[in-house]
Amino acid sequence: MNTSIDRLVDGKTVAFSSSKSEAAKALLATLGWSLLIVTAAWGLARALDWMAKSLRVSNGTTFRFIGDPSEVWYVPIAIAFLPQSGTLTNFIQSRFEDEITRMVLASFLIFLLYLTESLMLLKYWRWQISGFSLSSGSVLHFDGGLV
Repeated sequence: MNTSIDRLVDGKTVAFSSSKSEAAKALLATLGWSLLIVTAAWGLARALDWMAKSLRVSNGTTFRFIGDPSEVWYVPIAIAFLPQSGTLTNFIQSRFEDEITRMVLASFLIFLLYLTESLMLLKYWRWQISGFSLSSGSVLHFDGGLV
């Protein structure tokens, strides 16, 4: 399989180069945007933009980040408001007397919780990867399934 990324790195090196001030600016902007859960995707987009601009291939190819945070802004909100596994087990223990019922129900709900979080994060990762563009015009793709 000879994809554009295979041709890009075939016999070439990819280097990451950034000054301390560029890294500090990206970190502060990312933290600032991420203070509110609603704007966390914009914070991550800022960090990914800095990372992309810091990548260089030995053949002169550069990267940029073109992902639109408005496509995934709801993911951090959904994950932040999902109950934690400890909260679920405490709730179940307070409502059910039978130990087997508690164990089965807790296992099932925790499985659903982790499945939901995994699906949401998969969407986020797909957005991150497909947001990277090469100076040649190629855009990276994430073909992982489920979402």
